[in-house]
Amino acid sequence: MATRPSMQKISIAVERIAWDLLCLDVGDRVRSIDEYHNRLGVSSGTVKNALDYLESTGAAVFSRHGHEGTIVEHMDYRALQRSCTRGQLLGIMPLPYSVRYEGFATALCEQLSDLDFNMAYARGAESRIALVESSTCHFAVTSRYAALRSIGDGHDVAIAVDCGPGSFLSRHVLVFRRGQSEVVDGMKVAWDDNSLDQMSITESVTEGRSVQYVPLKTQQTVAALLSGTIDVGVWNMDALSDNHATQELSIVEIPQRGYTDDFTSACLVVRRDDETLMRLLSHRIDGARTLSIMEDVVHGGRPAAY
Repeated sequence: MATRPSMQKISIAVERIAWDLLCLDVGDRVRSIDEYHNRLGVSSGTVKNALDYLESTGAAVFSRHGHEGTIVEHMDYRALQRSCTRGQLLGIMPLPYSVRYEGFATALCEQLSDLDFNMAYARGAESRIALVESSTCHFAVTSRYAALRSIGDGHDVAIAVDCGPGSFLSRHVLVFRRGQSEVVDGMKVAWDDNSLDQMSITESVTEGRSVQYVPLKTQQTVAALLSGTIDVGVWNMDALSDNHATQELSIVEIPQRGYTDDFTSACLVVRRDDETLMRLLSHRIDGARTLSIMEDVVHGGRPAAY
């Protein structure tokens, strides 16, 4: 069994080259020794030793074709990860309280299945982004709105992948107690200060009205409406579709003013300085593929698996 090179320069080269290879597929061309020499700032001999080490561990098999370059014949992505200090890839996304979110989790897990990958779940985009900034998690799933808002507020993150409209949820709606369909003065309105999306949409639909904001976890909206705790709340249509109690409520479309695809698009957010992970995720996660898997789960074409 091969022993990992102990010399610092070779070890660094092994890690950097392993990360680079994680972004390739079988059949792709590998950077030349000269390219790695210039890119990593180490000698050509160090690059060759690092490539030889990765082959000796079975992490990669290369086919060398002289001036035509070196081609990847085989890669063991988990072995490549073990050659990096980062270890297991950990993402965090909203709680999968709707079938659509289960479909998104399934899509991520399928597209990252050959990596050592795991997913955690937590409420609130700000909480998830804080876990990325602290390096507790490698990436977070948020709406495009929450990602752009956080970046604008100075958080040290960037969007690695934008999966496009409909990938985060189908749409938000206003949910009223039965018999009501318009926000009027005096209403009690759900307010979740842990959700950037819900707060922004709620502010938009109550603008110019004298209402009472009731602190509430967004997932409690339906129960709070049925109990009379609130009169109206902004909620996820996908979750409502899974809830049979909605026959007791009135569902109204959000006015287009102020409501954009930013709220329905899912983004993978990473630390701004993590260029290698940004490249890996953008290579692995495809928006169209993600939507296709989600729709299969939503319509029963495949079971959720995450």
